[in-house]
Amino acid sequence: MTKAEVIASITTRTGADKEPTSAIVEQFFKIVNSALENGEDVFIRGFGTFMVKKRNQTLGRNIHKNTPSSYPNIVYQYLTLPGSLTIK
Repeated sequence: MTKAEVIASITTRTGADKEPTSAIVEQFFKIVNSALENGEDVFIRGFGTFMVKKRNQTLGRNIHKNTPSSYPNIVYQYLTLPGSLTIK
């Protein structure tokens, strides 16, 4: 589902105008993004938690050339879902 589809669904279900609904959805995503950039978790009860994790540098091996290789530090965002929304 795209952001435009989310906005269209909200306007259909609530009867609200598209302009303010679009502004609210945009602000929601901006707030979530800025919180994640600041290293904060965003918890939405009944939906899930947006989190930022850091994976430390690791050493690996290229099995075809038999040479060591390193993988840099990675910071990534992810969403955890409650048990009721888990994809099976």
